[in-house]
Amino acid sequence: TFDYYTSDDPKRFKIRFTEYLTGISEKRVASSLCNVYSANKELNIQYQDLQGKKGQAYVYDMQGRKIKTIMLDGSGSQKVKLPAQTGGCIVKLIFSDYTETHKIAIR
Repeated sequence: TFDYYTSDDPKRFKIRFTEYLTGISEKRVASSLCNVYSANKELNIQYQDLQGKKGQAYVYDMQGRKIKTIMLDGSGSQKVKLPAQTGGCIVKLIFSDYTETHKIAIR
């Protein structure tokens, strides 16, 4: 526990998710074919190297609950509105012959 005051800045802490907590390594894989990030509570999925391939993206919160299922249409890039919550989440991209997992922060 720790002491706090209502006047404390709510952004005073920075949470860093590590492999110990999530089981997913922080290390970037050189062979990553997808880029996943969030901005303004919108999930941006870029998969130009897999353009033309349809797939699915699953978004999970840090407790493992599925937040959203997204059908990837093969366009190479998609934006999806996320629920109003903020914090860390896991995005799993699945194509017929390729799977990739990303950790992101919803802001």
